[in-house]
Amino acid sequence: MTKQPFNKDNERANELLGIIHTDVCGPFSHEAREGYRHFITFTDDFSRYGYVYLIRHKSEAFERFKEFQNEVQNQLDRKIKFLRSDQGRGTEKYEKRRENVENAQHQSSSHLAIAKF
Repeated sequence: MTKQPFNKDNERANELLGIIHTDVCGPFSHEAREGYRHFITFTDDFSRYGYVYLIRHKSEAFERFKEFQNEVQNQLDRKIKFLRSDQGRGTEKYEKRRENVENAQHQSSSHLAIAKF
């Protein structure tokens, strides 16, 4: 069985904040200081620069996204165009809340969720 080539929907970004990849990881069996058992990552597709935020519960993911969004959009004076996630288990609340972000359009496939800003 061979792997199918990527389709056109999985193209790389051609500018900063063109596509941001995100993933929520955890829970881990050992807590970090202050009770952190999960983390969320945000990676810029163009630069491959990544951010990691520690979170206590997966329900905090959307708040960390808003924090990340404010930080990078203020630093770079540009807006995030697409946010991609793998629709992993436990991120349903994050996905639902993210759909409510102003000017967001949500697209999904069986393996990938994309929010367009």
